[in-house]
Amino acid sequence: MTRIAVVGTGAIGATIAAWLIADPALDVTLCARTPFDRLRVETPDGMLESHPRLLTDPAGATPTDWAIVTTKTYDAPGAARWLDRLVQDGTYVAILQNGVEHRARFPQLAAERIVPVVVDIPAERTAPGAVGQRRTGRLTIPARPTGEAFAALFAASPIEL
Repeated sequence: MTRIAVVGTGAIGATIAAWLIADPALDVTLCARTPFDRLRVETPDGMLESHPRLLTDPAGATPTDWAIVTTKTYDAPGAARWLDRLVQDGTYVAILQNGVEHRARFPQLAAERIVPVVVDIPAERTAPGAVGQRRTGRLTIPARPTGEAFAALFAASPIEL
């Protein structure tokens, strides 16, 4: 089973997490500042609802296969506190943030561990753990082995790659 941590549960993080949680082959943990019991994402295909494993303190995090950072760019230092606990040898980090300086925001990580991802998923967070997704959306991922491995995580979702 592939272990994944999604750091940040705003509109993009919650939407990405909901699609990943829907795949029973993936073990997904959410890393957030604000606790919530239920994740509800209204998608164009219907409601995705779950009671995810949620951490609000990096001290409780353990290493994963993938760490997916979905925080705003200005919160890279906050995300880095999670990464200090989530990343070990063999962990890859997908950075889903605006801009193109993905690697520069996380200098503590080896460049080959980082998968920069451009996100186009129109969604709006209405409350902690509640999101409205307006259309399916798209992830643009580099064509290299780590990018292909990241794309494979979404094989069961309708997200365009």
